[in-house]
Parts: sequence; C-alpha cells; structure tokens
Amino acid sequence: MTKQETPDDQGDALIPAAVATMRELGWTEAQIEAERRNAELIKAAGGFTNWVAMCEAARIASEARGYKVEPEAFSVKVRGTDSQELAELAATPSLGAPPELWAYWIAVEHVERNSGPGYPSLAEHEKCTLRTVVEGQIMRAFEAQAATLPLRQVPTGLPWPKGLPLPPKWSEVLYMEKRELRAWAADHAPDLLGSALLVDSQAASAKQVTPHAGEAQAESDWKAEALKIAKAKLALDLAAPNGGTRGTLNYYAEHVETELRRLGIKGARGEWLTAENIKREALQGKHWWNGGHPKA
Repeated sequence: MTKQETPDDQGDALIPAAVATMRELGWTEAQIEAERRNAELIKAAGGFTNWVAMCEAARIASEARGYKVEPEAFSVKVRGTDSQELAELAATPSLGAPPELWAYWIAVEHVERNSGPGYPSLAEHEKCTLRTVVEGQIMRAFEAQAATLPLRQVPTGLPWPKGLPLPPKWSEVLYMEKRELRAWAADHAPDLLGSALLVDSQAASAKQVTPHAGEAQAESDWKAEALKIAKAKLALDLAAPNGGTRGTLNYYAEHVETELRRLGIKGARGEWLTAENIKREALQGKHWWNGGHPKA
C-alpha cells in the first residue's frame, strides 16, 4: 500500500482505492458518504476493537437509562496489568458497578491471588477458565439472593424498589456501591469480604497511624509491614508440597501491594503504595533483596 493509498492522521478515513471500488460496485454517493462517516468514527475511537467496546457500553447505558446514548459518549481506557487495575479499584472508596462487573473484578482478583510460585502453573487459557468459573459462582450467589442486593438505578442513583420485579438484564443495567455491597456481603456472602476490592479503605487508613504519630513513624511502619508480608510469602512458597519455588522480586512486590491494600495500609502521606514503591523503598538492596536473592 502506497502513501497515497493510506489514510493519513488528518485526512479521509477511507483510502481512495476503497472509494473507487465502492463506485465500481454501484454504491451511491450517499452510501459512500455514510460509510466514510462510519470509518471516521472507528478511526477516532482508535480502531475497530475500541469502537466495538464503545458501542457495547452505549447499548448497556441506553437500556439502563431508557434513552439512546451515543457510543461517542464513551472512551476506551488503556489498561495496565490486572494487579494495577485491581489496586486502582481497591483504592476507590466511591466505587460502583453492575453485579456482572463486580463478579468479573472479584474473579480476576481470585486468579491473581492464586497464581505464581507455590501454586500450580497456569497457562493463560487456564487462567481465563478459572476466572470464568469463579465469575459464574459469584453471579449465582447474586442471582439466588437478588431480592436482597443493594441495587441502584442509573442515572438517578435511587435504590431499586424492594418487591418490584427486576428489569431484564438487571445485572447489567443496575449497579451496586462498594460500601453497600460490603454490608450485604457481611450478611449474605461473608466469604466475599476477603476481597481487597470490598475493604473500607478510608476506615482502615484512619486506623493505620495513631493521631500523634509523625510521618517518619508511619514510613517505618509500612516498610516493616511490607517486609513482614514479603518474608511470610517467601516462606510459604518455599514450603509448598511441590518442593517449593522462589518468585522474583517483582512478584513479591506485587503480592505485598495487594496485601497492604487489603489491610488498608498506606504510605506516610496517606497515599496508596505501588509495587514499584514497595520494591524500591522496602524490599530492594539493603532492605531484603540484593543481588537477585533475598536475605535471611
């Protein structure tokens, strides 16, 4: 394909060769113009995959709100790793999502927690299968007790009236807030409270440092806790029935990040700690891991 046949960033979204072919096939100018508009929308979305995701989001929003929502109202976020996404979600106190999305997030977290050294080695397709199984089990728990779920309506945020039949696709078009889902789980599905996604991060943070403790003390506290968690995880990995294997420094830093968030432990200035921070400030070099090996 030559430069002239390639749509540039500022020009026509359809290449001239495509337009010529349409005309040869008998397309009218109106049809070609409509196709050009579609191509421009796909181009603006960053590609066909993004456009499909935006259209699906618009469909769900339209069904939830009762009026048409255009795909252009949405954008596609560039994803980080699963652990980064989960950490960001866990740190959001006002998080709200449909039941299906909650089930998906908790399932992803389950896979993250049950893979790596000390666990059976899973290929990507096996991780996907495990996630799907967990997601299905959580959705069954939601469906079995749907009448008790703290469901809210988009866009008002009003609770779904108790006793009223649930709408079609209720698990997509209604949503639940983190704090209310946490309270529901305490009464109806306590096993879900082990998820870091449901931790009351604000309350846990308030307990982390006593009012008179300074930043230096807080800094020391989280580093000590991080090192303690990493050493405990290493000991567990080495004691595994399969003979034990040791993970990488990055692996332990990511594990510590997840655990600190689950416990509600933050940095000295109240910030959530990332695996990179933890590795650099609490685990690497003189702290524990030096020359590719952990210290005793």
